[in-house]
Amino acid sequence: QKLMLYGFWSTLAFPVNTFLALRVVCPDASFLHFLAKLSAVVYMLCCFANWALHLLWLIQCILDGALSPLEWACTLLYLAAISALVNDDVKLMLWLRSFSSPRRQG
Repeated sequence: QKLMLYGFWSTLAFPVNTFLALRVVCPDASFLHFLAKLSAVVYMLCCFANWALHLLWLIQCILDGALSPLEWACTLLYLAAISALVNDDVKLMLWLRSFSSPRRQG
């Protein structure tokens, strides 16, 4: 369920994929810098909402004491697995914020 939640929030960040495609197809387009900034904001909002929901879920599990030892092991394994995704998300956010189109560089 939580992985589907992560995937759902990722689909809401579709402007990022649009930007990533357009920077290859139209590398000299004047709107790329604006689209990069817009994509960064959308992506940050989606990621922060996603991470907040995951954190609330984890806190709720801890407060309820509802997890068996096996469920705790699965939860920790899940959190370890998505930490790689979170790391990738952070790198993409930083890259989007610092993007400079070839036209703006030269």
